[in-house]
Amino acid sequence: MINQICPHCQELIPPEWVQQGGLHLACFETEIDVWFVSLPNDPESGYCEANLNNITEMLKYAEDPYLITKKKMTAGEYHNLPEFKGF
Repeated sequence: MINQICPHCQELIPPEWVQQGGLHLACFETEIDVWFVSLPNDPESGYCEANLNNITEMLKYAEDPYLITKKKMTAGEYHNLPEFKGF
């Protein structure tokens, strides 16, 4: 049996519990803050990050400017975004 951990709350999802998109059903609809990182000349293409520390760390070594916009989305949307292919 594989233990599934909810990526939002980091707790075990028991096999018999209903889940959606790999999260607890309640966690899936939880609204969270995310930051959308894009290039200033292409503000529609970029990636979302929920951990502000990751953005801060990335900016320490950035040579180019970035456009960072705070947004709201559900945890289910965030954890099921497609993989970012790069700028």
